[in-house]
Amino acid sequence: MKKKPKSKIVLEFTKIPRIAPQNFPESILDRKPSWRFNMLDLNGPWGWLNIQTKNLVVTIIKKLKDFESMTWGEIERNNQSHLISLDRIVKKAQDRLRKMELDDLEILYSLRLSGKERVWGKRKNEVFDIIWWDPLHEVCPAPKKHT
Repeated sequence: MKKKPKSKIVLEFTKIPRIAPQNFPESILDRKPSWRFNMLDLNGPWGWLNIQTKNLVVTIIKKLKDFESMTWGEIERNNQSHLISLDRIVKKAQDRLRKMELDDLEILYSLRLSGKERVWGKRKNEVFDIIWWDPLHEVCPAPKKHT
């Protein structure tokens, strides 16, 4: 015959261990963007040498400066900026990445400046490596509504 214990041990946890907030890694979406220009495409169809100086300063640099006051989460929530897989961009853009030896990227980031205007690049953590200026939304055209 097996013996059964006469008492049960009931464990009560009155304290919940907590990890100090400084030990949690900050979410990328809580960080503010910074810009890097090492991947800049100067000569392609969306190359930066195609931009008029006034447009560069008034539109692009001003908008990038405004983004620096926001977090990536705010940019994505308020601005329709997002990641795009390479299979969704036009063939001409895929070919350009191949020529630039950047076709090992799996995704690009589309940073919306206005209705059609986009800056394309690679985002790693809070750093955005700028590649293209797409003033006409040609790299990954949105499907037309009601068609």
